[in-house]
Amino acid sequence: MASIPINISNAVSVLRVTAMLSIVICHILQVYNNKWAWVFNIGVQVFLFLSGYLYGNKEIKDWYGWYKKRFFKLYIPYIILVGISLLSYHFLTETEVSIRSVLAYTTVTQGIGGGKILGLNHLWFMTAIALCYASTPILQLFRKYPLASFVLIVSVGLIEFTVFQIRLGQFSWLWLYAFGYYYTSIESKLKDFVAILSIVALTIILCNISWDIVIDYRHSDNIIFHNIAGVTLCTIGLSVLSHINLSKVVKRIKKLDEYSYSIYLTHHIFIFGAFSLAFENKVLGTSLILILSTVSAYCIICLSNKVKALFF
Repeated sequence: MASIPINISNAVSVLRVTAMLSIVICHILQVYNNKWAWVFNIGVQVFLFLSGYLYGNKEIKDWYGWYKKRFFKLYIPYIILVGISLLSYHFLTETEVSIRSVLAYTTVTQGIGGGKILGLNHLWFMTAIALCYASTPILQLFRKYPLASFVLIVSVGLIEFTVFQIRLGQFSWLWLYAFGYYYTSIESKLKDFVAILSIVALTIILCNISWDIVIDYRHSDNIIFHNIAGVTLCTIGLSVLSHINLSKVVKRIKKLDEYSYSIYLTHHIFIFGAFSLAFENKVLGTSLILILSTVSAYCIICLSNKVKALFF
């Protein structure tokens, strides 16, 4: 598999850390009923675009090996967290843990129904990323036609979002992944054009929707806004950051990047539900949320490494 240039790798790390922080900030503000929460609600869009972007750089021949690595990288930390969380909810709280919920979370289907446990709601993302990974072999079939495939993906998205307005949630996530997947293979000049076009599109949207829509998570136009905002952040971020010398901060960024996925998995449990630490004292509550999210993320990584060591 081809590796991406170090400057692009550093840019990806910065964007991924930014996405993780935006998700945590969004949820903390949400639990405190701060409407500014939804301004930061672009982290998932960035994660999915970047995932597509990274895998679009690779010609995968051993699909069994590829899925095996994804399994150990994503599912093992996830299932450790889910196992500990479900047992804790069942034995230590009054939270109802149904068989349906257990099956949904363990099979990563909670994003399409079944997972309704407060504190684990954010794990719908695992369903979305599983669908994206399942689509990767199909996307690779058309990888040798990057421009045509990219134009097709953009066109389908525009038609779906503006003409039919079906608002299929999981489709929007798959669309972002495919967008990033083919974006990586188009020529540099076209990348710059897409980056500028995304700014124009975002500006037009902001000029035509009200602030109430921007902060209304359930409004249909909010989906378009956040998808375009995520695409804009990624295209502009990759273009700008890849030309900046990040050598002075790259070590810290890379270390935080290593924790980004695990922090995403753990943070929500300490914000919502039976184990919420969102106290009336916001400074104390926020501090404890951040500390325990980081500590638990470290523990999840350590446990995952021990499990992986049994198989390698």
